[in-house]
Amino acid sequence: MAIFGWKVEPARTADRSRVPRAVWLVSEAIRVQQVEREIALRFGFGDFRDYLRSRRAMGWGYNRIARETGQHRDWVRRATKRYASARPGDAAAS
Repeated sequence: MAIFGWKVEPARTADRSRVPRAVWLVSEAIRVQQVEREIALRFGFGDFRDYLRSRRAMGWGYNRIARETGQHRDWVRRATKRYASARPGDAAAS
């Protein structure tokens, strides 16, 4: 993958010393989107927002969602912040 003319391999972007910060941030955002898409598809949802909205409507907290998805609790918390409509009480909003 090339970002801003830099050849970046997503698995190796953890070593930020070799990649400019802007390139690393873009590649990290792409990686997060890929993980979200894989989780949504694994549980039969069209996108990650629908997955989160469904689980939060069922009353699930960050820990339970983290166990199901295999992600860290803080990762789930950040994802919930990115998708504000997935917060509890907003399940009917669309």
